Amino acid sequence: MEKKIYTFLAGPDCFYPNFKELRENKRHICEEYGLTALPNDEFPDVIEQPVTDYNICWSNIKRLDKCELILANLEAFRGPEPDAGTVFECIYA
Repeated sequence: MEKKIYTFLAGPDCFYPNFKELRENKRHICEEYGLTALPNDEFPDVIEQPVTDYNICWSNIKRLDKCELILANLEAFRGPEPDAGTVFECIYA
């Protein structure tokens, strides 16, 4: 059995109205290259309650620890710079 190469999907895309479309586009890019995008059914995008910045951060770190690659949207967000959370995820990865 071929080893899965997990890829973390990062970016502020969840704040956009077309979030589902953006996520699916990234998933398809991963599939084209034989990569397994996270979150997925195996490692879902579940945040412990209450949903706080702390819980979101640690949930993402747990998933990042399972990944070998990161596919990130680093376009300007809410100003001239990329999303700070996405930058952190890239640095951590």
